[in-house]
Amino acid sequence: MKNKLLILIIAVISFACKRESPCGEPYESKSYNYYLADSNKANFPYTKIDTLVFVNQDWDTALLVNSDGVIHYTERKGVNGDNNPACQKWDYHYYENMYTKFIGKNKNLNRIDVQLFPQEFGSGGDYLLYTINGKMIYRSYAVNFYAQSAHRFPLIYRGKEVFGVSTTNGSDHLFPGNKIITFKGEGLIAYFINDSNIYIKQ
Repeated sequence: MKNKLLILIIAVISFACKRESPCGEPYESKSYNYYLADSNKANFPYTKIDTLVFVNQDWDTALLVNSDGVIHYTERKGVNGDNNPACQKWDYHYYENMYTKFIGKNKNLNRIDVQLFPQEFGSGGDYLLYTINGKMIYRSYAVNFYAQSAHRFPLIYRGKEVFGVSTTNGSDHLFPGNKIITFKGEGLIAYFINDSNIYIKQ
């Protein structure tokens, strides 16, 4: 009799505990991973500790130093899939990134940040983002910068005419007031303060 009473008490307590939980069974988080394409990683324009030198038409020189090399890291973003704050159901998205920065003291060109990261949706591939002097200048698919396939722009670079990728056009162009030109294997080769003040990589 005592055993039956004990079992009944345990059952009642167990049922009461379940009723007190509004969330049901514990939520098992899901993980999603987004990796960079090997071809884009191989073509990342900056691969080591280096120094960049840019000179404008008045021989004003911008010297920028990279003292950290290229940083590979994984960015984690949590997404709560339940609107009930008492029953949070977190899934996690992991993004592979490559990042480097160059820092100098010229007021017109004192910092260059370059980041390669995967997009979550769609089939366009990885993004390459240029931030100059703390301001995002351009973000586009990495293949556009690497393959020189979009918005080709002629420029005399190291004594010969090259066709770099310009940010003059394109739906991803973030700041129409500025323009950069990139070249496959070289990264940034020209930064336009305006059309009469252009810093070109030496």
